[in-house]
Amino acid sequence: MRSLIHRWSFVLIVCAVWRSGIAVGESKPDLPADTVTVFYRGKTHTLTGKAATELRDAALELLRTSCMENGNVASDTEIQQRYERAQKRSHILITFGKAVEVPKAGNNKTPVSVQTLMIPFSPDLDPETVYAKPGKPFRAFTEFTPDLCDTIRASLVKAGIYPAGSK
Repeated sequence: MRSLIHRWSFVLIVCAVWRSGIAVGESKPDLPADTVTVFYRGKTHTLTGKAATELRDAALELLRTSCMENGNVASDTEIQQRYERAQKRSHILITFGKAVEVPKAGNNKTPVSVQTLMIPFSPDLDPETVYAKPGKPFRAFTEFTPDLCDTIRASLVKAGIYPAGSK
């Protein structure tokens, strides 16, 4: 009798552990810390080394030069819809393992803390908005130095993601 109870207890424990493993496996995994990815033509490219560093630095500089932050993101459905579209289209996504403080972004007096930075970007179109997290649900920055878009584009051509002669 006792061994039957032990067997059923063991089976129940194994099933519970196995089920929790499936639940974890079904969720969408987070990107590892300090990653630079480019989503272009339905494919995700992960950059490393010098290419990733150049792109990360140019993206942070783009954010730093922004002159305006849209303050009502949580209640503005148009901004939220643009953000959702940007996630499905060509974009650059930078995830930092540790939050980075960006001074003067959006003309804020205090530095903006950034854990994730998404820039809608393609070979022939410069972004209108740069999205940063944390924020509720994100922070949106606009009006930045256009020269940096050329720097970002050149980095992506050099990395072999965008075709030569883009814009």
